[in-house]
Amino acid sequence: MRCCNSGLRLTLWLMLLLVSGCGGGSQSGSGTSTPTVPTNLATGTVTSSSVSLSWTASSSSAGVAGYNVFRNGTKVGTSTTTSYTDTGLSASTSYSYAVEAYDLSLIHI
Repeated sequence: MRCCNSGLRLTLWLMLLLVSGCGGGSQSGSGTSTPTVPTNLATGTVTSSSVSLSWTASSSSAGVAGYNVFRNGTKVGTSTTTSYTDTGLSASTSYSYAVEAYDLSLIHI
């Protein structure tokens, strides 16, 4: 029962921050469109030491190459899909997440 309570506390303490960036658009003078901002960041399975995240795909005229995932403002990983599982977490701890897309020209948003 103790394990389940720890997982529940993690769920209650888990905070999601919407994506970083300020929206899609064109980079000044480059003629290249930046990726649109990933939206609908959500949690899936939450355990006492991990959380699965998912989001809606970004788009870019140069093609989206992948996503950087941030925990509490620090990059913790990358994904080439619209999901990521963050591991090594501690129960009863608050975490915030953000996701930014990057395109084939390595423009980040």
